This record gives sequence, structure tokens and C-alpha cells, in this order.
Amino acid sequence: WPFFARTEIAGSARSSYVLWPFHVRSARFLPGRGWEERRVDFPFCAAIDGPTRHTRAYGVGAYLHTVDETRGTETVAAPWPFVVRERRLGERTYLTWRLWPVYGRSEGNGIVSRFYGWPAYRRKTQDTDDFHYERRDAGLVLWRSVTERNDTTGRHERLLTLFPLLRASDESGRGTGQVPALLDSLLPRNPGVLASWAPLWGLLRWDTRPDGRRDWNLFWGLLAREDGHLIGPWHLARTEASRGV
Repeated sequence: WPFFARTEIAGSARSSYVLWPFHVRSARFLPGRGWEERRVDFPFCAAIDGPTRHTRAYGVGAYLHTVDETRGTETVAAPWPFVVRERRLGERTYLTWRLWPVYGRSEGNGIVSRFYGWPAYRRKTQDTDDFHYERRDAGLVLWRSVTERNDTTGRHERLLTLFPLLRASDESGRGTGQVPALLDSLLPRNPGVLASWAPLWGLLRWDTRPDGRRDWNLFWGLLAREDGHLIGPWHLARTEASRGV
């Protein structure tokens, strides 16, 4: 190495190079499909030829064209990976179009994704039969809004986070959250963070009981409402007699 080498595994794979990585040849056997060969003449060109996939690349990411019959797609990138287009074989409309980091969109299997000025803003939706999902975020996790609904089970969920100010969620009618929100706004589904760390900086926290009553806690218990009572420095309760007055 790096002047010359040759390796062969009978019936499985073979490879060779001269002055690696400038001239490289390799092949592997794909069970049930046949041999797939790869050729690299760095930095000018590279190619993949197999039973179901064919790729041509020129320059170091300057241009790439792939036809993948297994996935049923055709991909063109120039330069890769910043400008990428992908469409189904035989179609004219591109389902994926990316000019990174300015703009990108992709569609497939009921999932639609968009980004603008990555990571400034992203949006992802999925509508498949009875399942509906939408996520929007800015700065990856600095702000996010997630909604999810299953029409068959009736389960629905909403999540809103804004670092470091807010975390609010609603899972099938149970609303929880707190202000401010540090690690729990970045990791809102981590049980360890929610149980052990979030209460340390939660000036205002709230939760919903199974009967629909909402409890809240202000200034680490200085003032709170539990079981329909205001507790802390004051203890006020609404009785049947007071309701009739």
C-alpha cells in the first residue's frame, strides 16, 4: 500500500487498486441479482454498474447521475450534495429538489418535507390513511410545534416548545408544561429530564388530572392549586354553600 493490491473472495467479492485511491476497481456479488462493479479514477470520474443500479460521477461531487431500479428512482446532483433532484423512473416531476442550505423539498410515501434557509425553518407532514402528523421547527429545536392524530384509536398529541421559555404538551386531553423550560424544551420526551431536572427551573408548572381538573405550581410550591384548593400561604376552597350564595 498504496502502490498495488489485489483481493479476491471466490464467488463473493474482488477488488484491486493501483496507487490508491487514484485507480480502484471492486465488485461484489448480490445474492439473487448478480455482480455489482465499482470503478474509481480519482479525481476525474467514478462509476457503479449492477443489475439494478447504475451511477456516473465526474469530478469531486461536480456531477452525479444514478438510476436505481430497486428504489425506482433517478437522481441527479450537481454539485453533490448541495444541489440534488430525484424523481420516479419514467416520470417528469421531481419529488426531491434541494438547493442546500437555501431551500429543499421532498415527497414520498405520504411524507412531505420542506426547509428554508436550513436550519432556519423546516416543515414535515404525513397523511397516510388514519394517521396525520405535522411538525414545524426553527433553529432545529429552538422552536417546534408538533401535532399528531390517529383517527382509528382517537389518540391525539400536541407539543409546543420555545427554548428557554416554554414547554407545553397535550396528550389526548392531558395538558402538561412549564415556564421557563431549559433542557426540557430541547428534550421534551426524555423522562429523566422531565422528572429529575425540569422541576429545578420550573417557576410555573401545570398538569391535568384524569378528571380534567388542572393543577398548577408557582414558585416551587409557594403558591399552588391541587385538588381544587389553592394552597401555599392561602388555602381557599369553593364549597356548596358558597356556590348557592
